[in-house]
Amino acid sequence: MANDVNRDEALLRTPIPAANGANRYEAIISISEELRRQNDRLQLLLNLTSRITSSLDLREVLRAIAANIRQVIQADLVTVSLPDGASGKIRVFAMDFPHGKGLIKEDLLVEPSTAAKKSHGHLEACSP
Repeated sequence: MANDVNRDEALLRTPIPAANGANRYEAIISISEELRRQNDRLQLLLNLTSRITSSLDLREVLRAIAANIRQVIQADLVTVSLPDGASGKIRVFAMDFPHGKGLIKEDLLVEPSTAAKKSHGHLEACSP
């Protein structure tokens, strides 16, 4: 956060070229857009922090994280999946899919792909 403040101060102190009005206007617009993006990121971080601290339930916390990740990357769907020890499959533990029609649901078990098997190979299974 201190880096963001320092960057904001640097942006505000950035000299704007005075060569002509068009360049000055473009520089102001560019700085304004960068500050808006930073503000959006900080707002998402604040929302995520408040949602995480308001719940001790792991699934609720992971749902909040999935929702924020989905917003940041502008995706349709984000899932948090964990290995299921009993079945050897991967369980969708938490998700954010606001426009989903029920095809993908929490607790859905899926057969892991070869890549997923490699990436999950070092994780321990847990129960929901």
